[in-house]
Amino acid sequence: MTNLYRTVRDGRFLRNFHLEKSLFTREECNFMVAYFKSTTYAQAGVVDNDNSVGNDIKSIQMNDVRKGHLVYIDSSNKLFANVFRKLYYCLTMVNFGWNVLPLQFLQLTEYDSTTDGGFYKRHRDIIVDQNPQRIISVVTQLSPSDSYTGCELKFDEGVGMPNCNEFKEQGDTVYFLSDE
Repeated sequence: MTNLYRTVRDGRFLRNFHLEKSLFTREECNFMVAYFKSTTYAQAGVVDNDNSVGNDIKSIQMNDVRKGHLVYIDSSNKLFANVFRKLYYCLTMVNFGWNVLPLQFLQLTEYDSTTDGGFYKRHRDIIVDQNPQRIISVVTQLSPSDSYTGCELKFDEGVGMPNCNEFKEQGDTVYFLSDE
């Protein structure tokens, strides 16, 4: 944990995002990837705004918006206790002014363009017309940057977000407001 304390204190903090270099070690990233590959995954969907109410969030397939595979990890999963702890600790330090609650789940996602044409087009993570279910989004780069092509996390021009070249190394984690 020593590295986490140092990088949070010395880390970059801008209004719209916080980039935490190497939040996770190569071993932790490889563990998460191996867990994903050993688990039955589902087709990635998007939120069904018409049929989601309160905490009962429904998902629908929209292959013109998102195509990939995902696994949800509940916070009670003991194998991921350290992952939840690291993410939450950093989140409490860079909370963008929000009171944050402990994380309830993680989503491990794979977008494989070589075998199934995986992608996720422009979107916002916040759910419209409801009490916000997501206020702060977190993305961690689990794969080494030399093991794939494409798959760059991009943000709208001019909103003060990280350059996709800053967020390429395995273990790099970016926190940003879900409506960005």
